[in-house]
Order: sequence, then structure tokens, then C-alpha cells
Amino acid sequence: MAQATLNTAGQTLAQATDVSASKREAVVHIVGGPVGATTPVLAFEATVDRVNWFTVTADPTVVGAVIGNLAANVPQTFAWRIQTAGFAAVRVRLVSIAAGALVVTLI
Repeated sequence: MAQATLNTAGQTLAQATDVSASKREAVVHIVGGPVGATTPVLAFEATVDRVNWFTVTADPTVVGAVIGNLAANVPQTFAWRIQTAGFAAVRVRLVSIAAGALVVTLI
């Protein structure tokens, strides 16, 4: 498990994945949200070589819609699942935020 408070664009929270058959997904838990009228933008990313990162889809655990970047409302508490099979690591990158902070946990 890894946890960080993200409040500046470009900050990331990364976690190595267990590529064994028992670890097929990572859960991203986010607490916090926009301050004022702006919405933070997050990117869910993965790597196979720990050098080159690419966007992957994340499945919100509540509604089941698949998204790659979060650019709509960030609820006060929400969770996503990222399929991790074949990846060396996954991360959440804060693309932009005008104010406030998000506490991001990768499980």
C-alpha cells in the first residue's frame, strides 16, 4: 500500500505491482476534491519497464463506467480499480488542480 497527498500538478503516487496470478488489480482510493468551481484532473498510468508510462483505464467501483483520465467531478471519497496483469507498476498522476488537495492511496 502507498499513500500520498497530491496538491501540485505533476505529482505522482506509484506502486510496484505483484505480477503473480494472485494480484490482478490495484485499487485507487481518493479522498478530497475540488475547492471552488475547478475540478482536479487525474491520470491513471502503468509501465512495463519502469521508464515509459502510459495511460490505462480505471473502473470506478460504484458506477462501473471505464475512464482513463478523471476530468469530471471528484467525489469526496471514491475508489477505482486498475487491472494490473503484465504491468511492473501503476501510478496516479495529478495533471492539474487549482486549489485544495487529494489524499490518494494505492492498494
